[in-house]
Amino acid sequence: RLAVSDDGDERDPSWSPDGTRIIFWSTRHTPQGNSEIYSVKTDGTDLRRLTNNDSADMSPVFSPDGSRIAFESGRDAGEGNIYVMGANGGSERRVTNHPASDRYPAWSPDGAKISFSSNRGGDYDIYIVDAGGGNERLLVSRLGHDTYSAWSPDGLKIVFSGSGGLFMVNAADGGGLTTLAGYGEDPEWAPLLPEITVSNSSIGLGSVNIGSSGTAIFSITNTGGKVLTVSSVVSSNARFSVLPSTTNLNGNISEVITVTFSPVASGLEIGTLTINHNDISSGAIEVSVS
Repeated sequence: RLAVSDDGDERDPSWSPDGTRIIFWSTRHTPQGNSEIYSVKTDGTDLRRLTNNDSADMSPVFSPDGSRIAFESGRDAGEGNIYVMGANGGSERRVTNHPASDRYPAWSPDGAKISFSSNRGGDYDIYIVDAGGGNERLLVSRLGHDTYSAWSPDGLKIVFSGSGGLFMVNAADGGGLTTLAGYGEDPEWAPLLPEITVSNSSIGLGSVNIGSSGTAIFSITNTGGKVLTVSSVVSSNARFSVLPSTTNLNGNISEVITVTFSPVASGLEIGTLTINHNDISSGAIEVSVS
């Protein structure tokens, strides 16, 4: 239990990108009833109050680099606007300025833009604004309310909760409307991850004369969206060597691995190449060689 308040609500928690803190809004302070934004370490210590004013501050969310927090507040004219402040509070500035209700901010992956919901047209629709303010534009307008937008990790898509289900659109122009589910609320995207594939599970080098060497190749490919780190390719048999034995691969990039066999005696030689990597969906991969 991270935040203990006998009388107040603690709601809408959001992780810092480095996983060390959680921000949320609370009505724990005196006088009760007005929500303010707080931050706490993930062990429940170092509770900090980040905002302090007479209007409700809610829906806090960290920027992708963890340096800023976007939130909604009714502190100035109108029902509510989107604000940005420093990760520890302070340097607060208003990003939107409209008499309607602007709510539920969400950062683009590059931290340059913020999507939000607003009832400027009657129903709640999805809008986008520069993180520093300006260049507001309507992205999605449908019958009924559309809220809780979330950017894809590559910044190309936005998913949102809407009347009739969970939907996805192109972030650039709001086109390509796709229905994802008949009901959904407050969606989040899975993060980009590395995904390893190996072209061969076994390699045969044929007959090689003693005193010479033979080679064969296979490839390692990253089919994911985040850097794949191959920390080592370890051979169980010294007669089989590999180059390179480490590599870092961006998404959809391959690396050719060369296996060299250098026999010192006649007869069958076998071994295993163990590929260690950072793809959490797969353990170490073994390639047999002979």
